[in-house]
Amino acid sequence: MDMHDIDEPAMQAAACEGVAQAQADPEFELGWDYARHGIAPPVDRIAEGSGLDRGYRAGQVLFGDRAPAPGRFVRKWLQLRLGALERRRTFELHGITPDYLETIDVPYCPILRRELTHSCQLPSDWSVDRIANDGDYAAGNLAVMSTLANQVKCDYGFRDALQFMKQAESVGTVAGLDAAQWARIAVLSSFVQPLDDVESASLPMLLLPPPGVAQRNPLQVLQAQVSVTVVRRDRSDRLAALRSAIPGKALRGDFEAFHRCWHARVVALGRARPGLPAAWILEDAWHCGLVLRRWRRFARGLGRLRARRVVEAMQATPARRIRGQAAGRSAA
Repeated sequence: MDMHDIDEPAMQAAACEGVAQAQADPEFELGWDYARHGIAPPVDRIAEGSGLDRGYRAGQVLFGDRAPAPGRFVRKWLQLRLGALERRRTFELHGITPDYLETIDVPYCPILRRELTHSCQLPSDWSVDRIANDGDYAAGNLAVMSTLANQVKCDYGFRDALQFMKQAESVGTVAGLDAAQWARIAVLSSFVQPLDDVESASLPMLLLPPPGVAQRNPLQVLQAQVSVTVVRRDRSDRLAALRSAIPGKALRGDFEAFHRCWHARVVALGRARPGLPAAWILEDAWHCGLVLRRWRRFARGLGRLRARRVVEAMQATPARRIRGQAAGRSAA
């Protein structure tokens, strides 16, 4: 479409119609945004006369044949919005933007620990997963992983993944994933699953929270904070704040017993696996039974309410950069 073929009144009318309908119809708004970014909606997913079709055509009148928007994050943003409409899920437009998707991007699949590809039509291509599949497309409920991991995870939740992990321990793989990979799916799902203190204290941190994930269990929030502290330049300040916030001599003793064991395990793994991303070393240290038992004793004694106060004390220390890359994204 040539912009010279469109008169000014038609453009003004299209703009007014677009703004009015977009406010009332998310499907029309999506079509409008496809046109605004110079990207055609998938032909097999746009019905003639639908809101998506009408929005795209109205947008074309105003925007013409624009060059496609650069970068993969705009395309993924449009793709996610289309998926939300088809699944009848709310999409949080003010929170989920192309810029937001860039902030949660990672170079490796957190489940499979394989490098992600882009637009290669491969199982390793990046995808964005709703962690809680009964939840909406909202900030805190999205994580980047490979297409393969996303497809296998499907609609399964925390307890499903735990069951598949146990099956894989016996038979080798379930749906192509081994026990360690199902365990990472289980931990990822647990972040958005409300758990009581006993259960949340019993889970090993086999997957550090991916960027942007909103954790719902205070003991896991503390567990993640403690895990990444070891690779921070301000680790001494943060550990001092943590220790001072733990109430009672007995609980502080339980924490010291855990931390000595945890630190020794991290150091040993780092020496045994030089070159392994820091995040994977921190995660794998939680496979140690003694580390988990000592953490469980400390965390159950602390409880969620006091865990919140400890996390607040740690976060109140002056922020400094993590040594190397942030632990949650250090697999680059």
